[in-house]
Amino acid sequence: MDIELGRMVAGAANRAGAELGDLALLIKDHVTPEEREVLRLAIGSAVFETGELMERVFALCPGLREEFEGRLEKYLRCY
Repeated sequence: MDIELGRMVAGAANRAGAELGDLALLIKDHVTPEEREVLRLAIGSAVFETGELMERVFALCPGLREEFEGRLEKYLRCY
C-alpha cells in the first residue's frame, strides 16, 4: 500500500474511533439502560474494528505505526 494512502486510512480509522467514543459518552445520559447496553456493545465492536483496520494498514506500510504513534505522542501532550 502507498504510504500516503496508509496515512489517510489510519487517520480516518483513528478519528472514527475517537468520535464513537465521544458518542458513547453522549448517549449514556439520553437513553434507557436497555438501549445503553445495546449501543455500548455496538459501539465497542465498531471501535474494535477501527483498531483492526489500523493494524492491517500498519502491517502493509512498514514504519507507519511508529510515525503515527510518534505524531500522536507529540501532539496529544498538548491536551
